[in-house]
Amino acid sequence: MKKLLPILLSFILITPHASAIEGVYEVIIRKQQEKKASRWTLADWLMTKQKMALMDQWLALNSSSTWFEFLLEGSGNKLTADNTPESRLPYEAQAYRYQAAMYIKAFGLQGGKDKVSGFQDSSFYQANLILLGSSAQSTNIQLHYGLRNLNLVEGKVSPSYWGASATLYLLPFLGALYDHRKYGDDSEGTLSLREGSRQEVGGFIDVWFLRLKGTYFKERLKLNTTASGDYDQQVSGWWAGAQLFF
Repeated sequence: MKKLLPILLSFILITPHASAIEGVYEVIIRKQQEKKASRWTLADWLMTKQKMALMDQWLALNSSSTWFEFLLEGSGNKLTADNTPESRLPYEAQAYRYQAAMYIKAFGLQGGKDKVSGFQDSSFYQANLILLGSSAQSTNIQLHYGLRNLNLVEGKVSPSYWGASATLYLLPFLGALYDHRKYGDDSEGTLSLREGSRQEVGGFIDVWFLRLKGTYFKERLKLNTTASGDYDQQVSGWWAGAQLFF
């Protein structure tokens, strides 16, 4: 019993000191973690500087003092078209296209009409969103969603579509264009559109507010009629036209 008493007394005296030491240790570790979290190195500074430079560059490329933009376009030429399902013989037809667009900052509304004589007549309405770029008359990437009213020899369909386009300036006055649409299905009466797409690629020259452009156009529609069954219709060729920017 006499031997156990000193041991018990020592334990009672040491225990509070051990708890205090453990508390001090936790405080020291917590402080070290806070210091480490707020510490910066030369590598961190250089990386932050690079990120800020990239952000400034992005803002410079995609910021504009122009709130409102308006454009008009007229194009025309002879395009090659597949005839009605009965003959399926390609032929050259005179084609025309007129369209206009209005932008408020990155959001735009666009509409137009195109006609391939003796083959199809259509109009479209679409909403535009500039994802990258300061305006429609600059290097940009856009998304589109719209509706097309298409009148064919066999009937009429009105499919909706998604699209994307890109404009790339190679020189201050010279650039390239690309436009893509993907049509959904639609049916009216005896005519059905199963699927379709169109692509347009080309180049342009800017002279102040005037843009002269030439693009290669190709559209393919997969159709069905109760009388003829499934068939494809295609239109392709070069558009030559001009745009006016305001």
